[in-house]
Amino acid sequence: MSLLIFMAYTKLNFSKKVTRFDNYLSPITPACKTRELPQQLEHRHPTLYGDPHQPQGLVTTWTNALHPHALYFAGYVDPTSSNFTSISQQILTDVTQQALSGHHQSLITRDFAPQHPFHLWLTKHEFHLIRTTYLPQLTLTTTGLPDAHATVLSAAQVLANPKLCQQLSAWAYQDYAQTHLNNPVISQSPEAWQARIFRDQILEAPLALMVNEHLEAWLFSFADSPTSVAIAWPGERHSGQLDHLLPVILNWLQRHFHTLAGEFDTTDPLAMHLQSRLPFPPTAAYMTYQRQLPISNKRI
Repeated sequence: MSLLIFMAYTKLNFSKKVTRFDNYLSPITPACKTRELPQQLEHRHPTLYGDPHQPQGLVTTWTNALHPHALYFAGYVDPTSSNFTSISQQILTDVTQQALSGHHQSLITRDFAPQHPFHLWLTKHEFHLIRTTYLPQLTLTTTGLPDAHATVLSAAQVLANPKLCQQLSAWAYQDYAQTHLNNPVISQSPEAWQARIFRDQILEAPLALMVNEHLEAWLFSFADSPTSVAIAWPGERHSGQLDHLLPVILNWLQRHFHTLAGEFDTTDPLAMHLQSRLPFPPTAAYMTYQRQLPISNKRI
C-alpha cells in the first residue's frame, strides 16, 4: 500500500492552502527563482502529496492551445522529505498517465535556473533541456546605436498592404515553427497568424525593412506598460538585414518608452543574435525540459 496521500484543492479552501504552501516554498534556496509554480497556482487547482496537513509535494497541469501536443506541468517536492524519491515518482506517474490519456506526445516543465531538486530528479528520468530563454531588460537611453538610412514601414503601413502583410505573416509563422520543432505549433493560416502577431503590436512603431520594395526584415514591438516595451519575433530574408532595421526601431522606441524588454530563445539563432547586439545586463536563464511520450511506450 502506498504511503502517499494525495488530494485536490477545493475552491472553498484553495486560497488559504495556496498561501500556506507559498510560505512553505519560500525557503527553497536563496538562489532559486520559482516563477512557474506560483504563477500557475494563481489559476489552477493542484494536487497535494504527502501529509494533507503539511504537504511534501504538489503538481498542477495545463495545456497550450498553440502547442497542443504537450502536457505542461509545474511541480515541487520538499528536498528534505524522507519520501522525496517516492513522491517524485508518484508525480511523474500521475502526469504521465494524464498525458497518455489525453493523447499528448510529451511532457514539459520549466523554471528559472538553478533548478530545484525535483527538476534535477526529472533530468535523470528522461527529461531533456530543449530550450533556454532569457528575459532581460534595458534602459533605452543607454542603447546609442547609430541610425541607418533605410526604408522602414510602420505596422500600420504594413497592415494597409494586404499582400505584404500576408507575406510577412506567412514567413513569421514559418520562423516560429522552425524554432519550436521539439514542441510543434498547431497549423495556422497566414490570416490566423496575422491576427495573433499583430494583436498587441504598436501600430505607429517601425516594423518592416523594405529593400527595392521587397520585404527583407521585421521586428515586432509590444507595449507592456506606458513606460515599458518588449520586442519579439525577429525575422529576415537575408543575413544581416535585421541589423539595418534594429537602429530605426530602437531610435523610435526610446523616444516613447523608458525600458526595453526582450524574450530570447536559444532555439532561435536570430533572437540570440538580437540579444547580443544590445547591451542587456546578465539575466537568469529560464529553462524548458521535455520528456517524449510515444503512445506505443507507456513505460514510466
